[in-house]
Amino acid sequence: MSSNQYQNLKYVTGFLSAVCLAFGTIGLFWTITDDCSDIQANYNLIARNIGIVALLYFTMNLLTNSDEKIEKLSLISWITSRYYMIYLLVPTAVNKIMNLHYNYSYIQANERIMDLDPKSLVWTVYSSSDTYEMLIGIGQIIIILMLTFRRTTPIAVLLLFPILINNLAIAGIFDSCYKLSYARSVFLTFGILLYLVPELLDWVRSINYKKLLWFEKGRLLHARNVINMLKIILIVGLMIQQFWKLDRSRNYYRMSKDHPIVGIWSVESVNASTEDFPNFNRLIFEKSIVGNVEVKDSLSQFYYIVDTTYNQLEFYNFQDFRSLDLKGRYQMIDSTTVKYVGRNNRDSLQFIMKKQKVMNPELEK
Repeated sequence: MSSNQYQNLKYVTGFLSAVCLAFGTIGLFWTITDDCSDIQANYNLIARNIGIVALLYFTMNLLTNSDEKIEKLSLISWITSRYYMIYLLVPTAVNKIMNLHYNYSYIQANERIMDLDPKSLVWTVYSSSDTYEMLIGIGQIIIILMLTFRRTTPIAVLLLFPILINNLAIAGIFDSCYKLSYARSVFLTFGILLYLVPELLDWVRSINYKKLLWFEKGRLLHARNVINMLKIILIVGLMIQQFWKLDRSRNYYRMSKDHPIVGIWSVESVNASTEDFPNFNRLIFEKSIVGNVEVKDSLSQFYYIVDTTYNQLEFYNFQDFRSLDLKGRYQMIDSTTVKYVGRNNRDSLQFIMKKQKVMNPELEK
């Protein structure tokens, strides 16, 4: 490859890498409407960002030493793409290691497969094993660390790109409303890979392994080692910040996950002094702070808090029954029967519920 051909290729790949970054950064400005990111306003952001990049590169061509300036601009875009991708990966990686990303749902687990929507089906599969979720998180951490360094970035991208393509394909096949969210990660990773194409081709032609790994001997080697240490410190700091952010919810999640109230309960009898108290058919307590109540074949969500030390149980923030605010204590009559005695606001309340078996008992463990 001649020198002119190499420079032209670097110009094209650098520009396309910057375009991919423009696509990826729409997540910094977009809006979520009705729990959906695939709206026209967000697609307009793509056109706006790409237009800005095109105008910037066109302006650079009019300046003196334009080739040198454009090369630096492409390098800045590539570095920004790498660290923005790290920023997107760290929160989900930490959540998966702590088993907080894929929350198991009793409602979904007890539905027939044909009745589940595609997203719920995939979510149920991933949430079936805490170990599997943790392994996914560890894999993401390894990719994050490799993205941090120039030498290992090509390996990280080659590992990450097929996974993101698979996620985007699943979102497309299942008609997810978050295809744009998956697409931005694909474009960011593709942009990182595009920028490396000239070096990869040059390496293939020359079979020069050192150049692929960006290895250079000289006076800057010590400075690079210092920069690499700073990268590790920044990544570890970001992860520690994420751990602190989730610490309280993690502790409560673990307590909630193990308490005896978790599961599906049929309400045998209700004795309430509140007028028009809803006739609960079933109460479903998820492995978190969320529950669902079934009344006349209709499900309504609520939140609950369990204190296993004093056998206290509170229900609040009912989705369809705003007047309900239950506080009281539960008594385990036997392993499958619970008696609840408490109050709804100021009115007395008492009910008995029986635990139902789930379709797959192994998932309850």
